[in-house]
Amino acid sequence: ESNRGWSSITSSADGNKLAAVEAGGQIYINPHYKLAAACSSPSTTVNFATNISPGPVTEAGQTVSFQVSNDNNSLFTTQPAISSNGTLTFTPGSSTGVATVTVSVVDSGGTAFGGVDASLPETFTISVVPAVTSVSPPAGARVGGTSVTITGIGFTGATNVTFNSLQATSFTVVNDT
Repeated sequence: ESNRGWSSITSSADGNKLAAVEAGGQIYINPHYKLAAACSSPSTTVNFATNISPGPVTEAGQTVSFQVSNDNNSLFTTQPAISSNGTLTFTPGSSTGVATVTVSVVDSGGTAFGGVDASLPETFTISVVPAVTSVSPPAGARVGGTSVTITGIGFTGATNVTFNSLQATSFTVVNDT
């Protein structure tokens, strides 16, 4: 146990990584801290957190874990979690939206004798986006006018449909599944 503890989780100078900093150790959370996931597709990001260590030699016997929470639990059928090996996992539900995920790093050293066992929290976002499973027909006339059926999930609340940056003249969501 150390009374130094985790000082913080911070962003790197280039803004691409989050790092939990503790005397003698750092944990890096990779550049994918703004993630987009398709509805209902399980998501696994290996090496989301890397360089995982409990700290200096005196703390080598400790384990490190992640406390993970979010502000939009209804977006997920399996809530976001980061395993001890740094893998981020979650499964979005059938709704679309954005969740702010809060992460703290915790070591097993406890807080006796003035020890600090948890970092300050840091956040990243996960955007759950609609999932398109098919488009029919796969091509149409360049001048437009082709009626297109897009099948997938997460379309409720859609405000526009685009094809190669060209906005559809109209659309109707018939079913969200």
